[in-house]
Amino acid sequence: MAEILKREKGLAWTAHPRIKASFACPDSYKEKDWYQSETWLGGAWKAMPADLSDLRLGVRVLDLLDDMNTWGQRKCAHGEVDTFELDRSHELYGHMNVNYLHLAKRPTSDDWSPVLDVLRRGDFFVSTGEVLIHSFDAREGKVKAEIEWTFPLAQVVVAAWDGRTLRRAVHRLKDTPEFGRRAFEWPLDVPEARWVRLETWDVAGDGAFTQPLWLP
Repeated sequence: MAEILKREKGLAWTAHPRIKASFACPDSYKEKDWYQSETWLGGAWKAMPADLSDLRLGVRVLDLLDDMNTWGQRKCAHGEVDTFELDRSHELYGHMNVNYLHLAKRPTSDDWSPVLDVLRRGDFFVSTGEVLIHSFDAREGKVKAEIEWTFPLAQVVVAAWDGRTLRRAVHRLKDTPEFGRRAFEWPLDVPEARWVRLETWDVAGDGAFTQPLWLP
């Protein structure tokens, strides 16, 4: 499998990690060469198990995303959805997690390599659909993001790792009525951060998150 992925320049990942039949994955094989290879993207995100008592959906994989990027490799968590049997009466859009990729142009049907390149770089964000992250950057001790939302926002979480300690700063959001778009700025209180990522969640439990942005 690893040889085929390498030869075909493909990508693999752990589906529903740390739960169900993958309850011990990818932790159990994180030392394997094929996991540490760039052909292994990371793990897939889904809000499972569902727990609306927490404003952060899918904490299981958000924790994994942080863990993977403290293990020594640059890994990502893209959004997934399970589909088993479909027909024309099924409504998909409202239930699917969406991966927004930063592509220069739409890929052609016979060449999906730009999609794989963007996934490898982590140049994308995941959304339940109601929140969009139009831009995200971290520099000079500040985190900046332009966010668009449907329902009022509740909070932003900024996770950062300095090579030793992982820190998550929670910023409560006020004065964000429904159907808004705004540029935000927060201090980055991790002076020697090696990577930073951002989550944003609304009052209904919907949200979006970026992949870790590795800093020079």
